[in-house]
Order: sequence, then C-alpha cells, then structure tokens
Amino acid sequence: MIVIQILKEGKTYIKTRPFNVVNKDRKEVPLKEERKSEILWLHIHLPQFFLEVLTRGVVGKRNKKACVLVDRVKDRNTVILANSYARSIGVHPNMLLNAACMLGRLKIFNRRHDLEKIALTQLCQWMMQFTSFVSPVEKDGLVLEIGGSQNLFGGLEELLGKIGKGLKELGYKANYAVAPTPLAAALLARENPFKIITDKSLLSAVIGPL
Repeated sequence: MIVIQILKEGKTYIKTRPFNVVNKDRKEVPLKEERKSEILWLHIHLPQFFLEVLTRGVVGKRNKKACVLVDRVKDRNTVILANSYARSIGVHPNMLLNAACMLGRLKIFNRRHDLEKIALTQLCQWMMQFTSFVSPVEKDGLVLEIGGSQNLFGGLEELLGKIGKGLKELGYKANYAVAPTPLAAALLARENPFKIITDKSLLSAVIGPL
C-alpha cells in the first residue's frame, strides 16, 4: 500500500520519452460527465538516481567521464550503478570495483544515503507545481495523483511533457507509467515503462504478462 503525503511549496522541470497510450475507444457522454476528473497515478522511477545525485551538473555526459557508484556488498567494493560512458567500456552493476578499474579510468563515487533523501524530498517539492498529491516511493521513485492536473496543463500528454522536460533539465533520467491505481503505475514504470493506461478494465491484460 502506498501512502500519499501532501507536501507544501516547491518547484520543478523535465523531457519525455515515447510512451504508449492504452485506452478503450470512448463513447460520447454528456458534457457534465466529460468534465469529471479521473483518478490517475503517475509513477516516476529514477533508475540512475543514486549516481545522478552525486554527478548531475558536475561530471557525466557533458564532460564524458566514466562514472560509477560503489557500495560494500559482502565486504567487497562493488559497482552499484554505472553511467553510459562507464557501460560503454564494459563496466556493469554488480561488478567488483577492482575488475571495473581494469577496464579504464573511472570516476568513483561512494553512495550517500543522506544526500539521496534530501534530493528525493526536493523532487517531491518540485513536483508540487503539478499536483498537491506527491509521495516518495522506495528510494528512487515518486508517485503523483494527476487526474485533476490534466485539464490544468492542457491534457495528459502535455502534462507528461512538462514533467519530463523538467526532470531532464534537473539532470535525472526518468522512466514512468500512468495507471488508475498506484501499484499498477509502479509495476509498469519499473518493468514496462512509458505505458499509459486510463481504463481500469485493461490493467489485467497489460500487467498480467509482467
């Protein structure tokens, strides 16, 4: 169960990637009913978050440095995350640091749980410009209730575009999904991202194969 907490104040920015809209053909309905807001949940997963907290705006894509995040696993220094430049030379998560260093020159970062918490809280506050219902999920994600926000931002696609553009400008890579329930949105964002499901009756068909 995901608990939604209401945060006050905050600002945000992002850019989207392609997504698939899954929905039934809509029938004409009275105007009064058409204006009703659906409850929709947006789950944002930040797969490189623990590393990006330490590298965004400092190193990485702009400076073309191979960066890795390291933590202790079974008393051994192990690569937890690697940016695209590190992966291009063969470094991958779960690789021992000594082995990774043999592949090329690396910029090594140790995981900072304290900075991760601060950054995630700041992202929640930033998201408040889009909706008042925002909550951190796991340690690398956010969940937002955006049903009522669609009309305010010119539709769902426009809203997702603004959020995606802002996240990219902030230095975060984001996967996301939209669904009528928070758990469904979370599963899709982490297992089959960029899906948008607005009809609850379609959930089992889309989530079942995952």
